[in-house]
Amino acid sequence: MAETRQEVRPPIAGIVDEPDLLKRFKFNINKCYYCGICEPLCPVFTPLFALWDREVEKGEQLSMDDFRAVVDLCYYCKLCLLACGIGVDLPRLMLESKIFYVQRHGQTLQNRLLMDTDLVGRLNGLVPPLTNLALTNPVSRRLMEAVVDRRRTFPRVPHQPFPRWYKRHAAQRSHQPATGDRKVALFSGCYTDHFDPEVGIAATLVLEHNDIEIVYPEQRCCGIPRLADGSIEAARENFRYNLSKLAPLVRQGYDVIVISTPCSMTFKQEYLDYLGGEEAELVAQHVFDISFYLRRMHERRELKTDFKPLPLKVAYHIPCATKAQRIDRAALELLALVPELQVTLVDKGCCGFDGTFGFKKQSFDISMRVGKGLFEGIRQTEATHVATDCPLCEVQITDGAHAATVHPIELLCQAYGLQ
Repeated sequence: MAETRQEVRPPIAGIVDEPDLLKRFKFNINKCYYCGICEPLCPVFTPLFALWDREVEKGEQLSMDDFRAVVDLCYYCKLCLLACGIGVDLPRLMLESKIFYVQRHGQTLQNRLLMDTDLVGRLNGLVPPLTNLALTNPVSRRLMEAVVDRRRTFPRVPHQPFPRWYKRHAAQRSHQPATGDRKVALFSGCYTDHFDPEVGIAATLVLEHNDIEIVYPEQRCCGIPRLADGSIEAARENFRYNLSKLAPLVRQGYDVIVISTPCSMTFKQEYLDYLGGEEAELVAQHVFDISFYLRRMHERRELKTDFKPLPLKVAYHIPCATKAQRIDRAALELLALVPELQVTLVDKGCCGFDGTFGFKKQSFDISMRVGKGLFEGIRQTEATHVATDCPLCEVQITDGAHAATVHPIELLCQAYGLQ
């Protein structure tokens, strides 16, 4: 099993041309229409095929505006791309369509607020107790519903975000240099930074336990929330910023270790498809999901296996971004090294959250319907915990299956006796 990325196409440049986009959109949708294998995968295909019926059966000439509502249902999970046997890259077509709509009509206020994850995280972290009160208060949640559905559980804002913890931790360990030959730049991701620092702490401790030198460069959100909502230029700002910090480190011999699989997928695929260039290529070749990186170390007999027994029953969900990189079993194989840890794979497709889709009132119910099979599969395992590599999957599973969720690296950290 090896990390892979999709074939690199020329990046989108300038304004999306409507006649060209419409021509390619219709050509490919027609192929999907006569195949149909992806229809059970997500909410897009049934209404999309109903629309296409109007052109095929009734002779209507549909425009890009006619497809707008259907395009908004695509949450960019890429499962259809993995299943497709007829050469249709529907996720790219849908994303180009969103870019076209934003270029023509502008971005919605709701998307502007949700996709600027670093800003939201910083604002929430100004006074964590007040933020946490507001996020759980029924009155304030109802007022926020123009942006986020009030039924969605929000993670508690931590007193200490991960970047602050890491700065203090690194200062304390400055007199204890790593003894191994490996050196990595850690990309934690905006969700870990602002809402779930325990995952970043666990990743840091596990890497240090394995004598790996760590640097934590300045970084922004990987950019996928902005890109997935069609704001390509805003996404490229984040792409360029992160490459400016990571590329010099790669040239110095550092690998880039990414905690969240949507972020690692973005570096390996979206930076190439929607920005391109020598630095994007360089960084993509040296980006690794943390579970894949550690599992590869184990294959080379470089990973410490001094794990203590961990008598837990865990259900594991493979995120779509993990499948898109074809590293489906990396975390499973790592967790199998831990004595007394019982892990059951629950492979029931997409959790249904992806990007900002699962936050919105207009798509919350759809999001939960997509994840229904996964929630039921998790309940059937009678597991005490659920592990998954995607932070938004954690949010979705918490709400849908009412189960405690963790990143696999947290279980490894616990098994090492580090936390």
